[in-house]
Amino acid sequence: MLFNFVFWCTGIAMLCVGILMRIQLRDYVDMSVEGSGAALLGLACLGGLVVLAATLACCCTARGHPALLYLYGGFLAVVALLELGAGASVYAYRTTLTEGFDQGLNDSMALYGIDKAKSAHIDVMQSTGCYDLVIDFINSNIGLVAGSAVGVAFFPLIGVFLACCLASNINKAKYEQVA
Repeated sequence: MLFNFVFWCTGIAMLCVGILMRIQLRDYVDMSVEGSGAALLGLACLGGLVVLAATLACCCTARGHPALLYLYGGFLAVVALLELGAGASVYAYRTTLTEGFDQGLNDSMALYGIDKAKSAHIDVMQSTGCYDLVIDFINSNIGLVAGSAVGVAFFPLIGVFLACCLASNINKAKYEQVA
């Protein structure tokens, strides 16, 4: 149950970080190219998926059904692969992120005065920070973000091991009671 609680807390953290970053970086993401907010949405969705999985895991553990525990272990393996893929893609597309921001900024500048929403975002960006500030922030934190995602991806693998061990012990206990 302790693992499930910690896993649930990491899911809540991922969900909150995804939502908070979407709110905090709204002005910058809205100026970028289409689909740039998908990573933040993906992080929030993955966090929600982890919360759901951890909640169901508590039920599996409490009921003690080996088949459900094996299913949970498989689900954790999928979550680990998704998290590993997310971390690898963040690192692999680090240059695309800055290029997309540059292209989105140029497109937004072309619409300045025509599109009121984009004009407002440019005004906010110019009053709070400049292009170099945002690019430096992205470049200085991209390794930390990718490394954290890869590190967090190994946590569910511990859960796979624990779920399979618990299911195996439950099966052994059932056979020992019969004998």
